[in-house]
Amino acid sequence: MRHIKNTLIGALILLFLSTSLVFAGYQYKPKKDHLGGDIAPVEALKMMKKNPKNTFIVDVRTRYEYQVIGHVEGAYNIPIKFFTTTVGKKGYTKAKNPNFGQDILARFSPETDTLILYCRSAKRSCDATNDMFGCVSSGAV
Repeated sequence: MRHIKNTLIGALILLFLSTSLVFAGYQYKPKKDHLGGDIAPVEALKMMKKNPKNTFIVDVRTRYEYQVIGHVEGAYNIPIKFFTTTVGKKGYTKAKNPNFGQDILARFSPETDTLILYCRSAKRSCDATNDMFGCVSSGAV
C-alpha cells in the first residue's frame, strides 16, 4: 500500500512539473497583426536576465487592472487606454491614451531599450506596439 501511495505522489509531482514546463513555454498567438514579435514567458525571462539594464516589461492595461488584479513584478504601467466616466452596456467605457507614445519615449530610449509589452489578451499590447512603432518612425515625438 505504501508503495502505491509513493508512486501516486511521484506521478502527481511529475505531472505538475511537466505541465508547469509546458505552460512556462506557452506562447499565446494574438489574433491581431502588430509590428512587434511574439515571445513566451520563458523567452521574456531569458531576455531580462541577458540584458537587465536595457530590457523592460511594460503593462499596458489600465491602472485599475495593474493595481487591483496584479502585475508582473517590476513592470512599468503605461496604459494604452483609460476608463472614462461614461457608463456603457458593460460598465465604464475606455478611451485611448492620446499620450501613449510620448509616455513611452519619456521613460525609454528606442536606441538602447528593449520593451516587452503585455496585457490580458494581447489585443491592447498589439495596439500599443503599433502605436509605439508609429510614434517612433514618424518622428512625432
